[in-house]
Amino acid sequence: MAGGNRSLETPALVVSSRRFKEADQILTLYTRDRGRVSAIAKGIRRTKSRLGGRLEPFSLVEISLHLGRSSLYSITGAQTIRTFQAVRDRLYRMDEGARLLEDVRRYFPEEEENAAAFNLLVRAVGYLSLAESREAAAGVVLAARSKLLVAHGYLPELDSCQKCGEDEFLCAFDPSLGGVVCRDCYGEGVQDCFRLSDQGLTALREVLVRPLSEAAEVRVSKAVSGEVERAVSRIFDHHGH
Repeated sequence: MAGGNRSLETPALVVSSRRFKEADQILTLYTRDRGRVSAIAKGIRRTKSRLGGRLEPFSLVEISLHLGRSSLYSITGAQTIRTFQAVRDRLYRMDEGARLLEDVRRYFPEEEENAAAFNLLVRAVGYLSLAESREAAAGVVLAARSKLLVAHGYLPELDSCQKCGEDEFLCAFDPSLGGVVCRDCYGEGVQDCFRLSDQGLTALREVLVRPLSEAAEVRVSKAVSGEVERAVSRIFDHHGH
């Protein structure tokens, strides 16, 4: 850490946790000030632990961290900001939210500060906690995943062919080019390029433009939603660390 300061206090969203040794857990956190970090919570599974119950996935906490000799932080304290318990109270919210947190764990680089991504994640979990159906929860998560691309600088180009510049007859998506291609350029030796319907293109534009607060209101067919999911996932895969 800068200036030799090896301690840090920062808001953090708990992404995941796994058991370690007899009473410890190793957690993945997405912090406002350090991005994604891994940290150990020693003794957390003991009944008298001060941290017990505060570090569940989806929880927003003010975390105190100390960096020792390894790259693994030690958690020295945690204060709850919001539990987002409602996410864990419904299986469909948990299922959809797990996909969002998996993106954080797989694709977000360690120790790379991104306050915009942090704020977006917190808002997404908040809206997810209010989703009254699986469809609404899926809409929130799809919109959040799409907007996280933008927060990381991966805004897809959706208005013209990324090969020839044509702005009509757009029919496919090419992750390696970062956007759409027209029918004449589709399939020209590009293995990862795939079909994108007019409805899929419209839906992808919509989830990128509409506020996250309106995500649950977006209604598309399962097939169209699958196209948008595929585009978002392929961009993450292409740019993933």
